[in-house]
Amino acid sequence: MERCVLEVAGRGAGVLVRDGAGYRLFTARPEVVELEGRTFPDILEAEAAVRRLMLARGQGEGARR
Repeated sequence: MERCVLEVAGRGAGVLVRDGAGYRLFTARPEVVELEGRTFPDILEAEAAVRRLMLARGQGEGARR
């Protein structure tokens, strides 16, 4: 089983697990839970989707803590 930890802006965002021709996302982050279980064609596409949601919710690059 191929898998990797996905980080966005230095924060853990989830785990990607190879699922057929793509990668399925598993996450516990509230900011991106709506993507839980979604399959992406590749790791970069998954990262981009997670990054968009985290940035939209003020949790990505440049966000205040």
